[in-house]
Amino acid sequence: KVTPNLRVLQDPIWTTWAKYKQRVTQAKVLRYAKEILDSGLDYSVMEIDDRWQIRYGDLDFDPSKFPDPKGMVDELHEMGFKVTLWVMPFIEKRSAAYKEGLEKGYFVKRVTSSSHPYEEKPGFFKWWNLPSVVALDVTNPDAVGWYVARLRRLQDLYGIDGFKFDGGEPCFLPKNPITHRPLSYPSQYTHLWVKEVAGKFQGGVCEVRTGHKTQDVGIMTRIGDRFSTWDFKNGLQSII
Repeated sequence: KVTPNLRVLQDPIWTTWAKYKQRVTQAKVLRYAKEILDSGLDYSVMEIDDRWQIRYGDLDFDPSKFPDPKGMVDELHEMGFKVTLWVMPFIEKRSAAYKEGLEKGYFVKRVTSSSHPYEEKPGFFKWWNLPSVVALDVTNPDAVGWYVARLRRLQDLYGIDGFKFDGGEPCFLPKNPITHRPLSYPSQYTHLWVKEVAGKFQGGVCEVRTGHKTQDVGIMTRIGDRFSTWDFKNGLQSII
């Protein structure tokens, strides 16, 4: 059995989302890491969250925010941090990834016309962020291979240790989704996202938020975000 890196279970994972939200930059990441070290707090991973990418789905650093990603990662490693990036199976229309994936049929589709014959197009949908996005078709082995290869490229180019895999819930898919292989049940999308994508990186410092029949994947599962309140709706009591 492959197990996650035990350090992420023993010591805190620090995320840029907690402090900077979408206003993350290379300078802020390094300053944040130094503040953690100077405070004497324990740490395992520095997770670089929302808006590190050029566009959602491009899976490359925004050069205006991160002029030297490799240098940043090297410096974080010298401090003793592992480094992960926030990723999800969503792609926005303005991204280079959308153009490439569209031509190859890598996204979940939907019926856009009730006339005959039915017209199928990539299914854009709203999520918790902006702009609208399409979903990676995780039932398509070629699409999965394309996505995983681009994650591997990040590791090879910049020394990234792993990823914070987000999303994967079928509630974010377009209504009546059309996939390469029909989904047997809605949460099969979740199963394939974890098993076929995140599962390629098991045994390290990666994490997922979703799961369905994926207990055999050696990756840490985290709870969804909680509010800093005491209530049972989404605060401390909801955990208890």
